[in-house]
Amino acid sequence: MELPVKAPPVSGAQKTSYRLETKNLSYKLCSKLDELDFICCGGAPRRSPRFILRDVNCAASPGEITAIAGPSGAGKTTLLEILSGKISPRKVSGQVLVNSQPMNARHFRRISGYVTQDDSLFPLLTVKETLLYSALLRLPGGKKDAANRAWTQHQLFM
Repeated sequence: MELPVKAPPVSGAQKTSYRLETKNLSYKLCSKLDELDFICCGGAPRRSPRFILRDVNCAASPGEITAIAGPSGAGKTTLLEILSGKISPRKVSGQVLVNSQPMNARHFRRISGYVTQDDSLFPLLTVKETLLYSALLRLPGGKKDAANRAWTQHQLFM
């Protein structure tokens, strides 16, 4: 089965497209001891920092399928956690841009979804029921709005 290159159109709904981009994105691992030494003593870390990501430049455009590949420990999950706003932008150097503007992580988490590697679906719920449950937890507006949103998302995947 071949995957579609473009997302199917949603009838009656005007959707905003988003282009996600990184410029010179770096993230380094800093131990709690190094942070404490820097804050309390004003000194530099004792050993050179270990970079998880260094100068990463990438882009994901609307309607395209984008793959992130690499060996175990290469930083794929860390990159996705930064892009999804799970890692604070204050801990990252470089830029994460949404439609050429700096990403507002809080807003972006509300308009995007992040599917982890581990199965996070409830085994006794259907996909639609899982989407409805998530929408009820995350969206204001009550059950009717959540049901409409879950149905729209369900239609995209079916």
